[in-house]
Amino acid sequence: MFLYAAAWPPKRLYAAPSATASAQVAGTENCYTYSMKKSEFASRSFLNALGVLAYILAITRLLSNKSFFAKIPESIAPIFILLLLIISASITGFLVLGKPIALYLSGLKKEGVIVFFATLAWLATFVATIVAVLLLK
Repeated sequence: MFLYAAAWPPKRLYAAPSATASAQVAGTENCYTYSMKKSEFASRSFLNALGVLAYILAITRLLSNKSFFAKIPESIAPIFILLLLIISASITGFLVLGKPIALYLSGLKKEGVIVFFATLAWLATFVATIVAVLLLK
């Protein structure tokens, strides 16, 4: 959410879709509209899911490096793993939930929910693709 704080409140990107919405927006000073196109849902959610996949691949690469863990003292290894768990949950949580929560809190509940479920759908697609590739080997 930290990265979204600099751009809060969201800028008006598109005109309000109807005359009544325009009147509502014009009557309030701090009200911003943000209308996302369907292609923006797909691209935003795809980039978020791709970021999660890239992060998972990087962490997997780190954890599969046995020479890296040979250098870590046995007493510090549990601390490292727990910190990695917390950092991983924060990063992936931000990538999956950051934009949907920002949209939801700005009053665009439908758009926030759509971006969230589209991101989950992309992640499920990545998992299915990886499983299919592994089963075909």
